[in-house]
Amino acid sequence: MKLSNGAAVTPVTGEEAEDLLKNFPGYVDGLVRAGPSRCLLPTAYTRFAEEYLNFKFRSSDVLIMTYPKCGTTWTQEIIWTMCHNPNLDNPDADLIGYIRSPFLEFDSLTDVMHREAGQNSAIVEGLQKRDPTASPDAGVFLGLTKVADDPRIIKTHLPFSILPPNLLDTCKVVYVARNPKDALSSYLHHHRLIKVHDFQGTDDQFVDYFINGQVLHGGYADHLTEAWPLRGHKNLAFLFYEDLKRDP
Repeated sequence: MKLSNGAAVTPVTGEEAEDLLKNFPGYVDGLVRAGPSRCLLPTAYTRFAEEYLNFKFRSSDVLIMTYPKCGTTWTQEIIWTMCHNPNLDNPDADLIGYIRSPFLEFDSLTDVMHREAGQNSAIVEGLQKRDPTASPDAGVFLGLTKVADDPRIIKTHLPFSILPPNLLDTCKVVYVARNPKDALSSYLHHHRLIKVHDFQGTDDQFVDYFINGQVLHGGYADHLTEAWPLRGHKNLAFLFYEDLKRDP
């Protein structure tokens, strides 16, 4: 499969697919690699790939972009509060974060979980409250992203190469990087706790998978390498998790 920007999306097959399924039994529908950095994603990504690539960002949007476990939720809360709750009196502050600050590609990551347990009713209700015509089958989180309150504070773990090519010329992006040793440790716990991954291997095996880009969203270095050369762009704020910890 090729996306409209020419980026290739290829399935993971053979011995590698068998090995990953053995240690990540949540990936029963298989995995694909997307774009020049070969970002590893569930096969469900192919349903929405063109919509992510051609998503209509607005000049008022702020996109929080990170590799997983690099301070995403923390940064979302900071930016959402700056934009929507500076006086700490917004009644929506108690809403679940997925509704206030939607996760653009989360439909791709939770496809198996939704089929087994059904959609989260509170999140579906949040979507249909904002858009009564919205169908969960078209993507709950994609729908929430489209109808989020302006300015939309949006989250993604996708790299630049499989997002709209005019992204930085359209809206603001906040990229957060983290010491890879800490990101790895946090991602290991995440993969053990979350059943959509259900990691069954050893700590040492996970380190190898992480280094070789065989965890969801691919290689940390590949993700970072796409963002680092763009850090001088006027619409990109490049932050480090450790700097936020030192001086919130």
